[in-house]
Amino acid sequence: MVAIILGAGLLLSSISALPYLRDVTRGRARPRLASWAIWAVLLSAMTYIGVREGQVASAVLSMVSVVGCIAIVVTGWRHGSRALGKLDVVALVGAAVGIASLFVQKDAVLALAIMLMVDTIAYIPTLLHAWNEPEEESAVSWIVSAAGSVLTFGAALMAHASVTGLLYPAYSATFGIIMVMLLAIGRARATDSAYQTDYVD
Repeated sequence: MVAIILGAGLLLSSISALPYLRDVTRGRARPRLASWAIWAVLLSAMTYIGVREGQVASAVLSMVSVVGCIAIVVTGWRHGSRALGKLDVVALVGAAVGIASLFVQKDAVLALAIMLMVDTIAYIPTLLHAWNEPEEESAVSWIVSAAGSVLTFGAALMAHASVTGLLYPAYSATFGIIMVMLLAIGRARATDSAYQTDYVD
């Protein structure tokens, strides 16, 4: 049962970037490239930690996420936002510190926690984008990604994974759900605003 749930979760995570890539090429989605680039770097380090600690679920989930992030950065270069704000710079510096921490101390949990905190900072531009411009994010992609992360976390929990094996799947599931909620609320707000404008007119 654990293997089935894990396989389903990883499969969903693997294909979650496809709807996003489709929407980017069609000009419907405009990803915040700074966020995606930072995620690609951090997730590469998280994959290393997962492999080093023998946490298969976490390592594979972060690895497929790296591939998706890189694909979105490359594809979205023509359509996404290339702006580099102060928050992006802070996140980049934090990412460098997080990765450097891998080489100066052996505590995988601490290194992973540092990178997840930096990853959270990198999420802020995309979270704000989802709230302010929900139509420029791929809702389908985020829903599939969140579902994949939830299943992967469930499988890791059932397999009694260590803290290092649970941290990233739990984090990914949490922020995936938050993104889906923000997109749903943002789109509902935009629809309601458009309805009220049409009603007034």
